[in-house]
Amino acid sequence: MRKALIGIQALLILVLSGCLKDERYEDYQMGINVTDVPAVALTEASKSPVVQGVTAAATPVVVNGPLITLEASKSASADVHITLAYDQALVTAAGLTPLPAGTFSLSTLAPVIAAGGNSVQDLKLTVTNSTALDPSLTYGVGIKIVSVDQGYQIAGNGKTVVFALAIKNRYDGIYELTLRLDGWEAYGIGSGVAEVYPDEVHLITAGPNGVVTNMPTWGASGPLQPGWTGGAGSISGETVFGAASPKYFFDLTTNKATSVVNTLPDDGRGRAFLLDPASTTSGFNPTTKEIKLEYFMKQNTRPDMKIQAVFKYLGPRP
Repeated sequence: MRKALIGIQALLILVLSGCLKDERYEDYQMGINVTDVPAVALTEASKSPVVQGVTAAATPVVVNGPLITLEASKSASADVHITLAYDQALVTAAGLTPLPAGTFSLSTLAPVIAAGGNSVQDLKLTVTNSTALDPSLTYGVGIKIVSVDQGYQIAGNGKTVVFALAIKNRYDGIYELTLRLDGWEAYGIGSGVAEVYPDEVHLITAGPNGVVTNMPTWGASGPLQPGWTGGAGSISGETVFGAASPKYFFDLTTNKATSVVNTLPDDGRGRAFLLDPASTTSGFNPTTKEIKLEYFMKQNTRPDMKIQAVFKYLGPRP
């Protein structure tokens, strides 16, 4: 019986000492924590690859570079010198296409966290000529910390980051759509009236000279051709046309529209698009970034429906 009591007492001592030990760890009385081993980290490492949209341009394009922070309880008492390096193997490992050497540069590979500070926030990544890049690919630049002074360590989970660049063509953006339809009033389609569509339209890069449409508020139906319900000379509401998703193509030299195609398979109705060959205004205005398009939507057993769309540029897509 005495042995049993001793066993129970020993077990209680172990449990209580374990609880006390845990409390001491939580109070930073024991163990190693960030205040014991201050480090330097690339803040975006946990979000890598960090995707940024870049509109294609022949002139240098500048985007945000890495944010570097001190993982410590106090600001730096002296200047902290950091050495960075490019590591394009990180890009390949992330399944992206490395930016070709010589087409990009970081504002500095030797940033300094000044005494009294705890971060470097003004690093920039410059892409020299994004028009030479393929918009169908996502490119990347890998960056790593290779050294740091003043007794700081390199955080194991914050030493590398990949910046991914999604190349956008000049037609990409968020637009306000003014839409007029003609010819399908007999089928309950609002015709003969131009109105501003209530949902913003995104034109999304699909190659160097093409864009596809999407209305994010419509969810899965967002990529479909927008339209109106109603009748001749009247609009009662907005709608979208099934099995019909337009892709617009432009001449990169003149910015004139060259074609409109349906990206969805035929569901039996034969829906297709055709750029109006008589149009003299279909194209992109590089000054205002406005796009005007005149085209037809075709369907078996129906007359062609004329579509007149004016896209007013609101801003870049995220």
